[in-house]
Amino acid sequence: MTDEILKNKLNNFISRFEKENENVKKLIHYNSVKNITNQILILKNKKNTQKYKESIQSYLDEIELMSSPIDKLISKFLYHEYIFESGRFLMYKGNFKTNGNLFFVLFLGIIIDSIIYFLGFRFYFPIFTLIFFIYGLTIRKKAINENRYFIRNW
Repeated sequence: MTDEILKNKLNNFISRFEKENENVKKLIHYNSVKNITNQILILKNKKNTQKYKESIQSYLDEIELMSSPIDKLISKFLYHEYIFESGRFLMYKGNFKTNGNLFFVLFLGIIIDSIIYFLGFRFYFPIFTLIFFIYGLTIRKKAINENRYFIRNW
């Protein structure tokens, strides 16, 4: 499989679904597929990305064969079958982000604030939770703007 075939399939995918309503785009993971495919095509190491390129190409083939309104269960299955592994690979190689990053920093802030509260500061304002939450939102916003964000139903 060449990169040109994948680019053509992505362009067909984009042209088919760019004018669809948001519910259909969420069910086919429109933005996630665009971001992941573009980033996989940019990566230099062709040997490691071949598996993920084939996975995305299989997903694009599956979507091409389906009618436009797809079921939520099928959408979830296709996401986990084809897209998730590629996105997880890009989290390590391409600095991709997901909602898990936001939840992790929020949880870390709650833990730090809880420790401070139980050490004796009974009227403590949860400053670390707020700081980490704002930091997480900033990182997520930056990743979305740089097309380094993926999540199911996005």
